[in-house]
Amino acid sequence: MDEIRINNTVKMQTRTGAEIKGKVCALQYDRVAIIIDIHYRDIANQLQELDNLKITADTHFGAKTMISSVISTMNDKNIIVVENSKAIEVEQKRKYVRVVCNFDIKINFNNNEYRTKTKNISAGGIAFEKNNIDYKLNDDIKINFPKEIFDNEFECSAKIIKINDDTIVAEFNNINEYNESKIMKYVFKNVSKSSTGC
Repeated sequence: MDEIRINNTVKMQTRTGAEIKGKVCALQYDRVAIIIDIHYRDIANQLQELDNLKITADTHFGAKTMISSVISTMNDKNIIVVENSKAIEVEQKRKYVRVVCNFDIKINFNNNEYRTKTKNISAGGIAFEKNNIDYKLNDDIKINFPKEIFDNEFECSAKIIKINDDTIVAEFNNINEYNESKIMKYVFKNVSKSSTGC
């Protein structure tokens, strides 16, 4: 569990195939405390001690999957504690290392400019708050990155590749080496920090 950090999002799958989503709120050795998303409380309430869960954590280094056991069932604060089992299955799904972040960017979309906040970034792409804008898959956007974070303001184009309830994921395209190196420098500067923010 070395790659897991506080605030990493996790998806848990029970032995019956039910899915539970949550977020890491504390870590100690091989034990992880997870606060359950309120939409999944009923399912999480059914978990019992020693139940096995397949847990996929959205880490800096990509999606990491492991088998864990429940060692403390959900309390009144919607938190359960799991412990990593000896058998660990690891998936590396992403080409680029990414970090959680929370800085302002400007999005140029359909000849309009919108301000929003980032959620995570890598040299390959970015996730940001949707803010009720009607994006569609494969939409082309331009992203303006702030001087305060990257020393110089710069813009790059990207394509929408994933749309969640409140998050947009975009993949950079035609990004030049100079701007890519700025993003990589930011990522590696922050990758060793806790993912509570950037």
